[in-house]
Amino acid sequence: MPTDQNSNPSDGNAWETAPYKADLVDTPSSRMFLTAEGAPRQSGQPIVIFESGAGAASTWWSPVARLVVDRVRVLMYDRSGLGRSEASAATRTAENMAGELLSLLDSAHITPPYLLVAHSYGGLIAREFLAGGPPGAISGMVLIDTNTEKTYAEMRMPMDAAKAILKDVDYMQITGISTQNSFTAGDLARNNLDESSPHASATSEAEQELMPASAAALAQKGQLATHALGSAPLTVIRGDTPRDISRIVASAFERKLGTPEQRAELKEFAQRLEKIDRSLQMEQLALSSNARFVQALSSGHHVQVTEPELVAREILRIMDSSTTN
Repeated sequence: MPTDQNSNPSDGNAWETAPYKADLVDTPSSRMFLTAEGAPRQSGQPIVIFESGAGAASTWWSPVARLVVDRVRVLMYDRSGLGRSEASAATRTAENMAGELLSLLDSAHITPPYLLVAHSYGGLIAREFLAGGPPGAISGMVLIDTNTEKTYAEMRMPMDAAKAILKDVDYMQITGISTQNSFTAGDLARNNLDESSPHASATSEAEQELMPASAAALAQKGQLATHALGSAPLTVIRGDTPRDISRIVASAFERKLGTPEQRAELKEFAQRLEKIDRSLQMEQLALSSNARFVQALSSGHHVQVTEPELVAREILRIMDSSTTN
């Protein structure tokens, strides 16, 4: 586990200084794919780490990374079993995956401080990283439409109905991501390869199956009540997930996808989500005494690809604050 918070790039660690570095890194759980790029890291400067949502590989962060690499050092990695990383025998709980990230950083000799930027289910992993990492290792967080300890208990998403309906639709087309995104042709090609990697489907299912248990385990840590981030800067960015679900529901009824009961379940879920989603996102502000809330105005759930400039702005704001304090 990393402990030295005063790493100096003059030590010659290419992960912190090379214009671009990508490789498989041996860790105790698996060989994990890691990339690093951007401005050389200066002594004591935070390094940005992107944490993807369930079943998503690191390429989903490329639109944001392109906007910040001129000024900051960024890391993108594929969790075990996703993208170009090999599978791990460890169960796919958020706590285990946070531990694997800590091991990856240790193996690559990338020391704190870290600025964690997480999307969707990645928020649970980032917060487990906060719980299990060295004290003070996290200098800030950007949480983008992330799941919380209450998400599954309060939203009660009908997973069987959702799977039955989504198997017959193009999710990216229905939600508008296919036309509103900042991906390059290379990003899209890489995403296609990542989704067809040998372990991707099984790993994605394993992550999704353990989401409720991971949320319940995080709840036991009481991070909101104890203000676990202290005064480290935090931005909570909310997209419009209810909009995405409503579009899926409309398509399901129009095309008669799934059974009538499944369509009704998903519609009821969309109505419930509309009422509680904003409050669940805002509750995370209690993690830090130095927190702010940002509402994305032109995005559904995947703000990092539809409004990457918004995410980039918050990353740079937090990085600037860390250098002036």
